[in-house]
Amino acid sequence: MMILLSALAMAATPTQRIEIMPELIADLPRQQISIVGHDDSVQRCEGVPLTGVLAKAGLPAVSKLHGKDLRKVVVAHARDGYAVAFSLGELDEMLGNARVVLVDKCNYEPLGQEDGPFRLALPGDQRGARMVRQLIALEILSID
Repeated sequence: MMILLSALAMAATPTQRIEIMPELIADLPRQQISIVGHDDSVQRCEGVPLTGVLAKAGLPAVSKLHGKDLRKVVVAHARDGYAVAFSLGELDEMLGNARVVLVDKCNYEPLGQEDGPFRLALPGDQRGARMVRQLIALEILSID
C-alpha cells in the first residue's frame, strides 16, 4: 500500500489538505450505520457522509463529477501514518457507490483513543482495511 501511495504522490499534485476537527462536521447531516468489527461484532456508529465533508471543502458535489474531477484522489491519513486512497469517482453514488462515513461515535459513545476521535466507516466493505482509524486529515490530490 505504501509503495502505491508513494507512486501516486509522485504522479499527483496536492491541491488541498483538510484537517479533521469537530467544527468541520458540526453542521453536516448525521446518519447511523452498522459496521462489523475484526471480532465479527456489529457496531452501531454515527457520523457524517464523507461526500458532505468534501463538498464543504469546495470539491464538486457528487453526481456532478466529470472530466478533470475524475482525476482527483482523496487520501485519508491516520495519526499512526496509515493512509488509504479513494478516487472521487468511487465516492460518487452514481459512479462507484462507495458509501463512506466519517464517524465520531460508535455504540452511542464517542470514539476512544484507539479508534478516534474520528474514523472512516465503509458499511459495504467486507474487511476493515479502508476504515481508517485515528483519522487526522484528508489530502486531495490531482493526477496530471
